[in-house]
Amino acid sequence: MLWLASFIHDADVPEERILAAIDGVIESVQNDAVDMETLERAQVKWRSSFYNDVSATFGFGRADLLASLALFDDNPDRINEFEAEIAKVTPELIQKTAQEYLRSSNRTILVLEAGAGDDDPEVAAND
Repeated sequence: MLWLASFIHDADVPEERILAAIDGVIESVQNDAVDMETLERAQVKWRSSFYNDVSATFGFGRADLLASLALFDDNPDRINEFEAEIAKVTPELIQKTAQEYLRSSNRTILVLEAGAGDDDPEVAAND
């Protein structure tokens, strides 16, 4: 499983500050179960995003998802189970998942700095 997050911030904000903020949120989810209101809001957002994705580009999103389910799960009918599976998510499951997978030893951090390669002679030689 791969989870990806990206953050864009002002140049005067150090990366360490961003990472500390992220770690603080992760730590709070690991230590305290999210409240039901937050979970319900997340489920509504997921549902909205899911139906937007499957109806995208004149139904191509649905075709793409069905093909992926057929290829990787050998079960394209699983598309009809997603909403019920999301409804099974509990605050305790989120907390347990965060404790298991959202560990600093399980992550890779990539920092891209605008203009950082401008002074690199190798980059300049390829321009």
